[in-house]
Amino acid sequence: RVAISEFVYLCRCQATLERDLGRRPARPGFQFQPTGNYFIGHGRRCAADLRRHLGLNDNEVIRDVFGSMRSMGFKVFRRRLENSNISGLFMRHPEAGPCVLVNLADGMARQRFSAAHEWGHGLMDGKPMVLSIIGEWNSNDLVELRANAFASDFLMPPSILSSVGDRWNNPKAVSEWADKFRVKIGRASCRERV
Repeated sequence: RVAISEFVYLCRCQATLERDLGRRPARPGFQFQPTGNYFIGHGRRCAADLRRHLGLNDNEVIRDVFGSMRSMGFKVFRRRLENSNISGLFMRHPEAGPCVLVNLADGMARQRFSAAHEWGHGLMDGKPMVLSIIGEWNSNDLVELRANAFASDFLMPPSILSSVGDRWNNPKAVSEWADKFRVKIGRASCRERV
């Protein structure tokens, strides 16, 4: 609770400073409106559209997901959370706008995925707040599946994955590609898809 309260305070402070200094997002104007009932498709389309908006080509790996989020006006903070089951949080604050908190206790690959996942919530969900807790969702929670699809396709473009071909059968090649994408390999969970 302390870390989340601090996060809200920092978001408000950043918003006040940006307003007082006249700072605007470097890449404003991206909007995505999900249509239809295929939530995984929403996430994938949003990731592809956002990559184009950011000027990323189909074979480019995003290096600084946090900086990209900030360039679009998201407030992004990383704080160690006592509850290791909380990977991230998205909040649409009435003063500060879209804000993301990522658990600093997680490894960097996990933090990148959590940030992208929460970014997906911010771009596609109308809820004012979304808390992503490990193991607390089921396959019926389509909003979480959509955010996972967004994060996966944004961090690991499908065009690169399909070009790799049969190398996915080679554990060494999988490990090398995970390093290139800066993602974690291992047993998939609700927060990771490799």
